[in-house]
Amino acid sequence: MISDLYSSGVAYVVSICAARSSAMAVELGLSASKLEDFIKVIEDKDVAKKYGISGDEEYSYAIYGASILYALKALGLLNANKLSDAIRELLGNTLADRKAFQFAIWLKRFAEAYIYEL
Repeated sequence: MISDLYSSGVAYVVSICAARSSAMAVELGLSASKLEDFIKVIEDKDVAKKYGISGDEEYSYAIYGASILYALKALGLLNANKLSDAIRELLGNTLADRKAFQFAIWLKRFAEAYIYEL
């Protein structure tokens, strides 16, 4: 997905995440006050089903997409509250593309460090 961020942009990657998981789940990244809030909501299997998340792959795409949206909103690069508005806002936004790419690299590094410890 990092190569997709670099070559196709953040609007494309967020769209892919929503398509492979759930638009409602990815959209939670726009409304969460803390990223942990989103993760706690989806950890509950009954709540996850309400958001259209049923498997590990869907869960991972939802976390990835929501995390990117959350980070961009926290940086002030995104004002949208709905996924469709966020995607429109991100189209052609080269600064958001660059920041999302940098964020994804660090997210990958932290994930690899955490998995290594397991």
